[in-house]
Amino acid sequence: MKHYNSYHTSIKQLFRRGKLPNKYTNCIDRSTKWRWRKEEDDKYFGAELSKIDLLEKLLERRESATVIRYYLKFAATFSVILKRSSQFQKTISENKEKFVHSILKYKKDINFKFILRLCNISSSVFYHWKNQALKKCPSSPFRLCRRIYSTQLTQEEVNRMKEMLTDKRFRYWPVNSIAYYALRNNM
Repeated sequence: MKHYNSYHTSIKQLFRRGKLPNKYTNCIDRSTKWRWRKEEDDKYFGAELSKIDLLEKLLERRESATVIRYYLKFAATFSVILKRSSQFQKTISENKEKFVHSILKYKKDINFKFILRLCNISSSVFYHWKNQALKKCPSSPFRLCRRIYSTQLTQEEVNRMKEMLTDKRFRYWPVNSIAYYALRNNM
């Protein structure tokens, strides 16, 4: 099975102008290059707004490639250090509300998935933190909203279970048996 590559629109436009460095041109399949040459200039909506001239100027400067390379190496090193630091993970977890609010505040300006990867936080954990931070329910025993967590017990159900667990009749019963007893008897 053949593997197909996806290319950024800037690479396509640079190739069509003949400004794409050989390092990239050599990696592109002949048929793809041929197809790009045959494409119309206005195929991509908003092509006139692209910053291709700025990209060309950046690629013309020799030091730009090294600066970018060093920046990415530093970011990778910084990421490894952060991932190994258990104190950092603990601090973020303790301040998750501030973390969530700052990510949401600057979400349009930053690549928040990169920030999550840098901090070694999965997106599912982030979205769980987000639900906890934005949808608080003080009446809930766990401070979580029943609209989000539908399987969560209500305060009455928690109180009823507490009564049953402290009742002398059920003293030696396993917890799961008490729970099934309550379900059978519509308690």
